[in-house]
Amino acid sequence: MKNKHIVLLFGATFLVGLLLRQMPWQMSSYVQKRLLHTDSTQIQKVNIQRPTFAELTLERTDIGWSVSQSGRFVNTTMDLVLPILSALQQMELHQIVRSDQPDTLGFSIKEAITIEVFGDKIKPEGIQIGRVILVEGFKYTYVLVPQHEGVYLLKGDFRTVFLRKLDQFRLTNAFSFDPKSINTITVYNKDTCFIALMKGDTSVSWHNNDFTCQWPSDSCETWLTMLQKMNNMPFADYFDEGYSDKLFRIELGIAGKELPLQLNIYKVNQFELPEEYKEQSFSGAIAPFVLNSSYNRDNYFALTNTDLLIQVLGYLPNNSTSSIIDHAPKTK
Repeated sequence: MKNKHIVLLFGATFLVGLLLRQMPWQMSSYVQKRLLHTDSTQIQKVNIQRPTFAELTLERTDIGWSVSQSGRFVNTTMDLVLPILSALQQMELHQIVRSDQPDTLGFSIKEAITIEVFGDKIKPEGIQIGRVILVEGFKYTYVLVPQHEGVYLLKGDFRTVFLRKLDQFRLTNAFSFDPKSINTITVYNKDTCFIALMKGDTSVSWHNNDFTCQWPSDSCETWLTMLQKMNNMPFADYFDEGYSDKLFRIELGIAGKELPLQLNIYKVNQFELPEEYKEQSFSGAIAPFVLNSSYNRDNYFALTNTDLLIQVLGYLPNNSTSSIIDHAPKTK
């Protein structure tokens, strides 16, 4: 009986070993360990290289984070960088993978995403992101560590978060406000106050300080709605305030906030533009006006619809503002 038990035990061990050898990942011991040693609070710079795309670099600065790609630099917010930092922090090894053909796991030069992480007073770390697979309804990601050519399987999709371009780290809204929260409207022509209105106590109309100018509330609501249409405009890259004049400044006082929302409208001096900007065309012509705001100070937006700008300024109680930009090229 004793010899029979030994034979059965040997047979069972042989079958289990044979079964493990036939598993798809040829592997593998289960592990539970962070892939990167760098803590997210220590990360100073992240380089992301995707096939066929220019390298994307995220770098911590004295005022926050900046992103660069193809020679373009923009400042960004922590909210937009956080998904990248969180993904690097959450990478935990699930399985060790042994494969003689790493290209089949997504590590070819046409498919792999290469990531370099640099931290404060720590050694740089690098990884490559391969394919994402689905196993029993759960997503797993192949990751390679070039330093020792180890291949691992991570639970979760760690590829999608790194498929980003520079514009995806920028606030796409020029401004944001709730029309119901606005209680003052001030418009400046260059540095001269053109009109200043405040919401009346009865909310029936708006007026200036001495009540010589009154504006029905429904007209004001229409104007604020028109103003919000200027929010959906393309970025005005290569814009330089040195090659423009600040034409108008609109300040919207917001209930409960100390500082107003400030919208700056610039008139572009086309004959003095740098060559890079002249190449940026919108509907066949360079946008003659550019918008920037205190809500999104780091980005400028091309006001491609001049007619809309004229309508917004011309709808004010004193509509002589529209004459200042009537000479501009019309774009829609």
